[in-house]
Amino acid sequence: MASSTADSAPYHHGDLYKSLIVAAAELIEEDGLMGFSMVAAARRLGVSSAAPYRHFRDRSDLLNAVTDLAFYALNTEVEAAAALYEPGTEDCLVALGMTYLDFLQRHQPFYELMWGSLEAELTTPECFARRVRGLHSFIAALADWCRIHHIQHRSPEDIALAFWSMAHGLSLLQNHRAFTEVRRENRIEDMLRTNALIYLRGVLAEAGETGA
Repeated sequence: MASSTADSAPYHHGDLYKSLIVAAAELIEEDGLMGFSMVAAARRLGVSSAAPYRHFRDRSDLLNAVTDLAFYALNTEVEAAAALYEPGTEDCLVALGMTYLDFLQRHQPFYELMWGSLEAELTTPECFARRVRGLHSFIAALADWCRIHHIQHRSPEDIALAFWSMAHGLSLLQNHRAFTEVRRENRIEDMLRTNALIYLRGVLAEAGETGA
């Protein structure tokens, strides 16, 4: 997610706020959340240890800004994936779930920051709504799918939450290395694809039974 390493993007006067966010993101990707500190971010940019406090109250304030950056990156990838597929197709829906899963696999050090206990302390309902902007892209895609298949007994929001739960649950188990304790033949991506298609076809079967 971070666009540079160590000293490849030196700090320039006037953009310390953004530079600190990027430096913090780089440190978290390299050393994990527990390895991050304001002092380390300042050192990476070659500024004094007091300089970050001109822009951020404390470590949590800077981490909150990094969380915004992480969600922005995720939402951007989800929206880009949605644009590649025909609206309302199964391929589009599966691709959106895969994009979410792939992002959290590639940026595992940010999982706790985005979804763990620390995130619960930092966010507000308004902030959360902004951060999950990508979910609205998914809901829109599901609204197209529901319209194409004349689904009325379930809302796009409910179906989207089910998809999100699948991708999020698999990411959680992967990040906690739970799959190392269980023999499995399929890749995590294959598991998501299979579960998503089974769920969609179950919704279609329900619609046939109810006449909705």
